[in-house]
Amino acid sequence: MVLSHCLIDGSGSVVAFMEAVLGTERNLGYEQPRSRTRWQAIRSDLRRTFRDLPEVRRTVKVAARLARERRGEMTATPSTGVPADGDELVHVPFASAIIDVDHFDARAAELGGNNYSLVSAFATRLGVRMGRQRARDGAVSLMVSINDRTSLDDTRANAMTFTTFTVDPATATTDLTELRGAIRTALRNAREQPDESFQLLPLTPFIPRRAVRRTAAMVLGELPVTCSNVGDVPELVGRIDGVRQSDYVICWGVEQNVKKHDIEQPGGLLVVTALRHNGKITIGVVGYQVGAENTKAVVRDHVRQTLDELGITPLEVY
Repeated sequence: MVLSHCLIDGSGSVVAFMEAVLGTERNLGYEQPRSRTRWQAIRSDLRRTFRDLPEVRRTVKVAARLARERRGEMTATPSTGVPADGDELVHVPFASAIIDVDHFDARAAELGGNNYSLVSAFATRLGVRMGRQRARDGAVSLMVSINDRTSLDDTRANAMTFTTFTVDPATATTDLTELRGAIRTALRNAREQPDESFQLLPLTPFIPRRAVRRTAAMVLGELPVTCSNVGDVPELVGRIDGVRQSDYVICWGVEQNVKKHDIEQPGGLLVVTALRHNGKITIGVVGYQVGAENTKAVVRDHVRQTLDELGITPLEVY
């Protein structure tokens, strides 16, 4: 199943899959295709744009203030020396691991952590292997997504927020106590004091492409490792034909039509996604390292070595 993240997030897709399997229909209130003419659509969109202008003006003020306060973050990502005309398309490889959930939880307990902290430790150590440590202090910036969907009737497209915090990778393989505490604190702070960077989203339609990289640096930070842990997923999600239960369910991000300049200028990419389903935890990894061999085999080896480093024996890595 291929979904656009512009339309839906992980928790929303879980609900959508369950409703599809059960045959549940939901009226989202959208007009039927071709129910209005092109000019009607243009006039409607213009009216909406004018209504949104006050919010856009407020956002511009926030952007100006954040630009002053975070000038260092916007320039912290090292230059990769990628030529400005690096328009050739590149392949962003994917690999995955399937792990027995009891084995995973037992290992997390041995290290003084839990499911979330061990997944975060995996993302951190994988970030080290893929060159995403910060040069100035050796830390890894972990960006964790947080589910903000309040109920099954919450039909927001992306009901989620993010929090970013730094992790000392040296302790991630031996003791998860500190990392578990850091995650708890970061999640609490994110709910009580949401990151102001995400107030910039209303500006998206107005940002020139050449300015996108600087805006992304402000929002994402330096060499982030994105970690999205969906958690426990109902078995129904893996019963896509309504009858037979799948052996496992894996989710991962897909990058399409990626130009070399666009992915190498900010320092590459690493996204780790995890979920628990049918007695297994599955981890999906999408990664691109500047100046390295970027193939599925290489990323798969990084995944195997990182799991071994953490004392985790997968059922399969592919």
